[in-house]
Amino acid sequence: MKNTGFTSYFSVKSWKLYLKDVYLRITLNRLTICFLIFSIVHCFTQGFLQTVLFTLDDTYRSTTQEIVNQGNISDHLVPAITGTYGSLEIQLCHKVPMFFPETCTTVFSPSIRPTSLAKTRAGPRIIRVDGSMVFKPDRSLGHNQTGAVGVSAFTKDFSVDFTLDPACPEAMSYVAKFLNQIKREDIAWICLHFWLFIISFLAIRNRSVPHLLTVLSTRFLATAWSGYAIWRTYHRRRWMLELAEGPKSACDIDFTGPYFDTRSRYEICDVILNFTGLVLGLYLSIRLLKDYSQKSFNTVGATEKVYRIQKFFDAVICVLELEISVVLIAMALWIDEISVGPVANVTERGYLYRAGIITTAVTLWPWIALGWYSIRKESNKGIYIFMAYAFALVFVWSFMFYSHSYRWTFYDWPYFGCYATASLILLVASFIFGLICRLNFGQGLKQYLNAEEALQATGIRPEVFTRLDEKDDVESIPEDADPAFYLKKYKGSDLPGYENDTSNQMPTLHANDQPLARTISGESKMSLKPNRLM
Repeated sequence: MKNTGFTSYFSVKSWKLYLKDVYLRITLNRLTICFLIFSIVHCFTQGFLQTVLFTLDDTYRSTTQEIVNQGNISDHLVPAITGTYGSLEIQLCHKVPMFFPETCTTVFSPSIRPTSLAKTRAGPRIIRVDGSMVFKPDRSLGHNQTGAVGVSAFTKDFSVDFTLDPACPEAMSYVAKFLNQIKREDIAWICLHFWLFIISFLAIRNRSVPHLLTVLSTRFLATAWSGYAIWRTYHRRRWMLELAEGPKSACDIDFTGPYFDTRSRYEICDVILNFTGLVLGLYLSIRLLKDYSQKSFNTVGATEKVYRIQKFFDAVICVLELEISVVLIAMALWIDEISVGPVANVTERGYLYRAGIITTAVTLWPWIALGWYSIRKESNKGIYIFMAYAFALVFVWSFMFYSHSYRWTFYDWPYFGCYATASLILLVASFIFGLICRLNFGQGLKQYLNAEEALQATGIRPEVFTRLDEKDDVESIPEDADPAFYLKKYKGSDLPGYENDTSNQMPTLHANDQPLARTISGESKMSLKPNRLM
């Protein structure tokens, strides 16, 4: 008995045909092969580099957090930094510092020097070490009455035990918060690069212009951020020296050692990789964009108006695909911050934010699918639901700024601020482009997409066609030819254009429901051989 429906979809034969189709699209020409190889190499190279950065950040974060933990600093305190270079201050606040400064206590500033440091420290006042020295907090060396923190520093050749002033772990609490944020950024980048590879694969698999635009936009943003990250590391190194490692700092010990130098070297590699990926990706994407954006129109035939409307449809899909990564990462960073971050214990109505994030995450995929389907099928009911939910998402995420914790995190953590801003921009853009597409319903886009889908369903792929000059041997189809004969003859390979009669109509491209027609003659002739070369 012949399998149909769900069973036939998962049959071995169906999967063989699917894999064959994927292989043909990937190996269509040298351009598609180069694009996929480049995407694989860049993805795993960046994934490896970000993993190395994550390991580096997590190692120093653990040491710093141990020192903070020995200081018995309450989890309900939010660390904040104020002032400019030369006059930086560290404050610990019982509420969000930006809105309740009266709840903050200054634990270190240039005018406040550790008073018990000389008495509690065993060993030299300033200790400078190289990358071979390891710091290990030791509670047995601390002093409960003075609040001093015990630390052991050792290498392969020697070790030294000393105690730190209580101001040191208080000042280091801000450093620990910063390193925690950096670690979360590393995880986000690892996920983003593998998501980028999936989108690159789908761009080749589906011959998709929106996927290519998504990849290109993401590479540009990644390159811009990697350049900013180099400046940020230099900036953080300066205030780390003033707050915790300089001769007039709270700790007077070089805890980070080679951390900033090592991270700077990796970040330079990251910039080079991202810039190289952007340049190569731009070149390959432009070549593919020209091919993908014109081939279907040249093969099936469409008016300039339909071609213009198609661009808005591509823009909607590009925006929706970017939202998959940007919105989800923004939500993950925010829910992590209000769950285990410094503001976790001072955030009011945190359960509402978690509920909103979970609801958005669950409904994001169905909403994106609804947007695609509604525009693709020109469904009025569907597009209205899509736009209404887009407006609701914009309102909800704008309402987040009502939260003191959200505004503080937005201000204090630039990486989160960028994702939160990008999320709002993309949500607004999806609403605007959806509205533009709705205003262009009935102008021929649906008919064109139906015609293209019908050709692909018969095994006729637009990408295998190529145009030749008049000197090439081509087969012209007479105007009175039976299209069914040529459809059967060329099915699965190359199909020259033909003109339908009313008895064998293919899907129309035009709003006036005229039959899809194409006459190959004179200067407009179509080749019968696949385009297998770049």
